Amino acid sequence: MITPGPQPTGVLLAGGKSSRMGTNKALLRFPNGQTVIERIVSRIRPLCSEVLLVTNTPADYEFLGLPMFPDEIPGASSLGGIYTGVLHASSPRVVVLSCDLPLVSSDLLAYLLALPFDYDLLMPFIGGRQQPLHAIYARTALDAMRAQIGAGDLKIVRLLETLRGRVVTEAELPPEWLASFQNMNTPEDWEAVLALEDAQR
Repeated sequence: MITPGPQPTGVLLAGGKSSRMGTNKALLRFPNGQTVIERIVSRIRPLCSEVLLVTNTPADYEFLGLPMFPDEIPGASSLGGIYTGVLHASSPRVVVLSCDLPLVSSDLLAYLLALPFDYDLLMPFIGGRQQPLHAIYARTALDAMRAQIGAGDLKIVRLLETLRGRVVTEAELPPEWLASFQNMNTPEDWEAVLALEDAQR
């Protein structure tokens, strides 16, 4: 899975409260003992020159051995987390993923990274919804992100109005890749993920 040009930085966002799950979603374990966040790291590391973690609870993730950064702008929600990750990235483009994507696909990410890099923001549009936490951001988006945060507008998809955006729809992707976008918020979601993975074996 070789991507053209410099390899991107991978950024994982681990800032959610997991209130509906009742426990930290990133640290849920698959039957083989691997945590969700370890699974994500293992699938993006071959594609990236570095993997960074944005978190305000670094003690929870020390076992990963990754560079960790707290929110650069506290209280700016997921947009602030993305801004922090892109700010500290050493590559011109950044794969941003939330830490609750247990079925993330390396093949899908490789496909997205192989598309022409002529954008500030590449955002998939899957199931009628934009996927800003499974997207690719360029460092050229930093000024727009900071300005939007400064204006109090934390809606990530609004960046598409001010940046060079590229949208990828599910019609462009093989059906087997779509599980990559399946996040989880509740214990029922986690059970569905485990059932889906078991069915794919």
